[in-house]
Amino acid sequence: MVRHVGLLLCNGPPEALNGVTEAAPGVHLLAHAHLCQRKVQVRAWASERSLEAAVVAPCGDPCWESLKTLLSTLGPFSIHRIETEARRDARRFEALACGKLRRAVSESTIPPEGIRYRIPLDHNPVSRRDILRLPVRRIAVPLPLLDRSACRSQRQCRRCVDSCPVGALTIQAGRLILDRGRCEGCGYCITACPAGAVRFPGISLVDILNEVRGVLSVRDGPRVVLFDCWAHTSELLPMEAFRVSLPCVGMLSLHWILALLAEGAAGVLVMESSERCHAWHAGPRARKAVSLAQLVLSGLGIRGDRVAAVGTSTEVESESRRLAALPSLEAVHVGNLGDSHTELPQILKRLADLGDRNCLPVADDTMPFGTAQVNRARCSLCGVCASACPVAALSFSEDAREARLTFNAARCDGCRACEEYCPERAITVKRELRVESLGERRLLHRGKVLRCRRCGTLVGSANLVRAVCAKLDESTEIERLFQYCPGCRMIAALSPPPQPSQHAHKQYSVALTGKSGDRIARNSEPAPTGGIIPRREAP
Repeated sequence: MVRHVGLLLCNGPPEALNGVTEAAPGVHLLAHAHLCQRKVQVRAWASERSLEAAVVAPCGDPCWESLKTLLSTLGPFSIHRIETEARRDARRFEALACGKLRRAVSESTIPPEGIRYRIPLDHNPVSRRDILRLPVRRIAVPLPLLDRSACRSQRQCRRCVDSCPVGALTIQAGRLILDRGRCEGCGYCITACPAGAVRFPGISLVDILNEVRGVLSVRDGPRVVLFDCWAHTSELLPMEAFRVSLPCVGMLSLHWILALLAEGAAGVLVMESSERCHAWHAGPRARKAVSLAQLVLSGLGIRGDRVAAVGTSTEVESESRRLAALPSLEAVHVGNLGDSHTELPQILKRLADLGDRNCLPVADDTMPFGTAQVNRARCSLCGVCASACPVAALSFSEDAREARLTFNAARCDGCRACEEYCPERAITVKRELRVESLGERRLLHRGKVLRCRRCGTLVGSANLVRAVCAKLDESTEIERLFQYCPGCRMIAALSPPPQPSQHAHKQYSVALTGKSGDRIARNSEPAPTGGIIPRREAP
């Protein structure tokens, strides 16, 4: 469904509109020398065209506030601004306009439940009388929308809860709950969620990719992306860079940074938080994402200094010029990606093809990738690790003959939940990135299964039965009862055990213990080769 988007230009150069109208032919255009003074005309024009989003190129800050008020019915996050300083160059203005329009056309509308308004608290307290007498300035805060069908809180996942700096997310009875009054809209939970169950409409990787693609589609336009907080958008940028505003730079992840480089950006800069930012924790989080991206790029054979953290306008200017002088990476369009961690391997594989040497294993304790190893001597093939894995990197399956535990490196983010829940402490995860193993599913362990000697129902793997028997009791009666399913176990306990032949005793001993000569109950029933017992009718 195509959205109705308008482009409003106040005191803009007419020659800059040629490329914009060709790039977005379905966009409604309104340009005037003094557009901010024609309030009635702007309201009527927006109403007649049923606009859903707008891109505004104001002549200054007063003009921006005036036009934003006139278009307030569109919603606070459906109005995008082109900085006034972009008028210095026609190609730069065209590139920024194409990026904003492409994002406005494709992004989804934020529903009312995704917005909260709050009154900013200055140094002076606000009384009740002031609230009633004076016009109160309200700030719109985007709230995350929860997709509980995709949420993996039932699998002990707490990534979003642990990432929230204000404690607005909690898990109650296995259900994710958002405290709307406490949430500050920082967006940390978006990039922390490995399943894409938390999203911000209009503020996602898909929307950012659309904007960056629009800017990079203009030849001789800016090629350096600057991630900046909403509080810093008044600063001027050099000609080589363009700004992508976020609720907080602390929400950045390795996923987002590498995706923009794969789209052909010459480099990515991250503006650290300053005293104007209310999020004191944004700076360390942003620096962590930058250092991790530099480490991964170096392992892929790409210059790690294509990503840098900056703190002042002087650093922004010098770093932008340095990155613009580097040869641009060949764009390897990654498609319409979402915010899920499982899509990051697609980006890494494409970037690995651009490196100048073979991919090296990158090991670091902050790496959002992991490699699982299993001690087969201790593993009982119970499948608890697969049930505890929140990203489904481990998979456990049983068929008629054997049980298998497999590992998918492309999904693992190194959380080590499997280590915590493994009852035998048989699995270990090493935080490292191996690009060559991202596309393969590796078999960690396999073993034979046992079936009920009475009805043929699956009892479990032979490793699991052996481990349980060893922990419960050393008696032969325990081993005999575990040859039956829970439904037949009581009947077998009350029935006298039959006398098996010597050959049958040896066959079942091999199936249960894995080697001949070990202790086995001498009163067990005959079993066929391999421990796979056929279905037998009840006596």
